[in-house]
Amino acid sequence: MMFSVTLVCFLLIMTASILSLPISGTHAVIMALLGSGWIGTTFQDLNWKKFSEILLNWVLSPSIAAIIAYLIFLAVMTYSIDYK
Repeated sequence: MMFSVTLVCFLLIMTASILSLPISGTHAVIMALLGSGWIGTTFQDLNWKKFSEILLNWVLSPSIAAIIAYLIFLAVMTYSIDYK
């Protein structure tokens, strides 16, 4: 199964690169695992709880990082620059 996941990831990333489309290696791996799991079992037998956790983390991680970056920006502006 890992060979098929690796092959699909390679094909996805190369195709997206040739078409000048943005792609993430992490997203390609997760989608390849989902696809190979779907082929190996039924669609209902996939671990949808784990997949939903991954999707939630894809949304929450950049959001939390943006909030932290904004707080750091405010601290720098407040304490290091003479901002009026």
